[in-house]
Amino acid sequence: MAHLHHPLDGQLDLRPTCPYITRTRSEEVAIPSSKTERIEVRVSEREQEVLRQAAEAEDMTVSAFILSTVVPRAREVVHRNRDITMSARAYEQFLAELDRPAENVPALLELFSRSYRIQFGES
Repeated sequence: MAHLHHPLDGQLDLRPTCPYITRTRSEEVAIPSSKTERIEVRVSEREQEVLRQAAEAEDMTVSAFILSTVVPRAREVVHRNRDITMSARAYEQFLAELDRPAENVPALLELFSRSYRIQFGES
């Protein structure tokens, strides 16, 4: 039985947890890698100049400046679209819904009772 500490009420939650409900905390570590991939971007003269000035101000190459800015933003977008964040109340409601017995949906039962033949390729 897993024990979870619920941060808002200060008490232990002694219910078993579902294996697909996870909370992860990751720490990014710089791992040296060989860079073999290439991305090309068309920019206006004005955008090129702004990027050059910003990179120079940070004592970086334009490529390094772009990567240092874009990669963290890309990670943020990926995490935001992959992770689920909810309030303690919503989490409790979510757990309650998972614990409810499944209900039969007549239309789905009828649909799955049909026989289908799947054919690939030319008919």
